[in-house]
Amino acid sequence: MSYAYQSNSSSVAIGLLSEEYHIFPDQTEEFIRKAESLLNLAIGREIKILTPLIKFSKSDVMALAQSKHIDGTYSCHAGTYPPCGKCVSCLEVLNTVKKEV
Repeated sequence: MSYAYQSNSSSVAIGLLSEEYHIFPDQTEEFIRKAESLLNLAIGREIKILTPLIKFSKSDVMALAQSKHIDGTYSCHAGTYPPCGKCVSCLEVLNTVKKEV
């Protein structure tokens, strides 16, 4: 949001996905709308938070990336390279790949 503000953008996008279980409270549309409202109040102008993938599952996104010849996606919560392979996000990726094989 701060980058969008500094660059005079009218929106910012975040890559939230549809999950069966929302492990983190910031994964919901309700949270995004409330955060957007609070942040807009704080900065004094409207910047929209876009969630273009909110209806997609992780496997949907992986299939979309593959169809667009995008490889090297990254979801690790540890922020390490290579990905840790142990966090919730890495395990989801591993489980998604296993299901597709």
